[in-house]
Amino acid sequence: MKLLKVIAINFALAFGSVEIISFIFFKEKVRILFSEYWHATTIGRGYPRYHFVKHPERGFDIGPDSKTVLSHKPNEIKPYPVWGNHIGCFDKNIKNQSKYIIYLAGDS
Repeated sequence: MKLLKVIAINFALAFGSVEIISFIFFKEKVRILFSEYWHATTIGRGYPRYHFVKHPERGFDIGPDSKTVLSHKPNEIKPYPVWGNHIGCFDKNIKNQSKYIIYLAGDS
C-alpha cells in the first residue's frame, strides 16, 4: 500500500511538472495542436468574455464597440473573430447617411 502511494505521488509530481513547463515555455506551441489549452476568454456556452453587456430593455445585448477576440467554440472548427460594432451588432461599422433607420433582428 505504501508503494502505491509513492507511485501515485511521483506520477502527480511528474504530471504537474510537465504541465507547468508546458505552460511557461510551450503554451503557444501546444495551442497549435489544442486550441483550448489554457484559454480563458470564454464563459457559459462559449461566448467571448465581455461580449455581452446589460441592457435596460433587452436584458443583455452585444456590447457596442466590443474589441475583436477569437472564439474557439465549437471545437470542431477553426477559431473565428467575434466583435460588436458601434451600435452593438456583429457587423462592420457603417456610416448612417440615410434619413431612415431600419432595424432588422432575427434568431435561429
